[in-house]
Amino acid sequence: MDFLATAPHVKTDEPQGGDRHLWPGTASEGVRELANDWSRFRNHVESLGDDRLLQPMGPIAGDYGHESYLLLALHALDEAAHHGAELGVLRDLYLHGYST
Repeated sequence: MDFLATAPHVKTDEPQGGDRHLWPGTASEGVRELANDWSRFRNHVESLGDDRLLQPMGPIAGDYGHESYLLLALHALDEAAHHGAELGVLRDLYLHGYST
């Protein structure tokens, strides 16, 4: 999951993450990629500073321009928790031999 790719209005000089269609081949690679992406996103959010976090994102965010960067960061955290929970369910189903 590339958190910055889901938030194009967070401008950065750093190149975006790799090809989003090249998925990790192992669980370890997946965990490492998720940790790297989250770390990059967190660093960018921290770089905004407290005052900027509370300001509206503005026209670059389209219909969400009136929302704050803090709300965007909260949304990214919510998405990470949501998808992480889905991965946990799939892992548990696989471990217990569930099949359709």
